[in-house]
Amino acid sequence: MRKAKTDRGKLQDKSPIKTKSQPSPELGLALAPVMTDQVASKDTDAESSSILLAIESMNKTMTDRFDTLEATLASTQASLVSLGNRMTEIEEANSSYDLRLSQVEQACMQMQTENHALRSKVIDLEARSRHQNIKIVGLPEKIEKNLLVEFLEKFIPELLGC
Repeated sequence: MRKAKTDRGKLQDKSPIKTKSQPSPELGLALAPVMTDQVASKDTDAESSSILLAIESMNKTMTDRFDTLEATLASTQASLVSLGNRMTEIEEANSSYDLRLSQVEQACMQMQTENHALRSKVIDLEARSRHQNIKIVGLPEKIEKNLLVEFLEKFIPELLGC
């Protein structure tokens, strides 16, 4: 956590920490500033070590996150390569299917042409076989009484008026 700076924009005094108490005469004047510098040094060392620990903690967290991201990226790249290979296989199979489809379409067109020609021949043959047939329409059923030939020998001359 950061401490809020209240003196923003002002020059900060970087002189050693001053104490309000006067040095005792037994210690001497020279020892007082040294003791205050030692206290300031200990506080600075404590702050530095806590900052260093915080930086190391952040570094570990960031390293873990980057490792996770790299693993995810590696798996995504592997999936992408796999999908690319499958896409290539599908495109090759598709071109093979297109070739086979065009061959089937050509065979189908040829069979349709042959089918049309054969239908025409069948119709012609059926028509020729019926060419000499006589079809009588409008007579009641069973009028010939199972004697078809004799009935027709009498009926056709009557019908034609001979």
